Amino acid sequence: MVAGQTYNFSFWACQASFGVSLVQNCKVTWLNSSGSGISDTGWIGFSGGIGFWTQISVNNLVAPANAVNALISIYATTGAVLNGYGQVFIDDVSLASGSSSQNQTNQIPFAPQAAVQISWPSTSGKSYDVRWNNYPGGNNWSNLVSSVAGNGNTNTISDVISPYQCRFYRVVELP
Repeated sequence: MVAGQTYNFSFWACQASFGVSLVQNCKVTWLNSSGSGISDTGWIGFSGGIGFWTQISVNNLVAPANAVNALISIYATTGAVLNGYGQVFIDDVSLASGSSSQNQTNQIPFAPQAAVQISWPSTSGKSYDVRWNNYPGGNNWSNLVSSVAGNGNTNTISDVISPYQCRFYRVVELP
C-alpha cells in the first residue's frame, strides 16, 4: 500500500442459491503499520449472478495517509425467516493500483485458506459454545468448540474446512 495512491478493488461472485433474506456486502479497511484500521469504504452491498459469475468492482479508492496495508472483508448472511437461505461463491479477489492495463501486473496474490473465521463480541465472565450445521435450518448442531471464555472484546475461532464444503455457524451464550 502506498498512501495517496488510487486502488481498484474487484472480485467475482456467483450465487449458488438465493432466499428472501440473503444479504451480501464487502468492505475495504485501510490499516496502519500497527494493523489498526484508519478508515474504510463502509459496507457496500452487492449481488452475485444467480448461477453465473458477475464481476463486482469498486474503483478509485484512495489509500489515506499512514496506510500500509488493507483488509478486505466479504460476507453473505441470511436472516432467521422462512426461506432465509443463500450461498455465494467468491473468486479472483484483487486490490490493484494503476490503470486497468496495469492491474494485470499489480494484482495482489490471493491464497485461498482452507478455514473459516468466526468472530463475535463477548462479555467478560460469560462462556460461549460455537456450533455448526451443514444445512440451513437444520436441527443437528455440533459443537465446534465448547465453553469459550468471554474476554470483553471480540472472540475469534477458526474452523478448518475442505474446499467447497458449506457450513452454517451459530454462537450460543451459555447460562
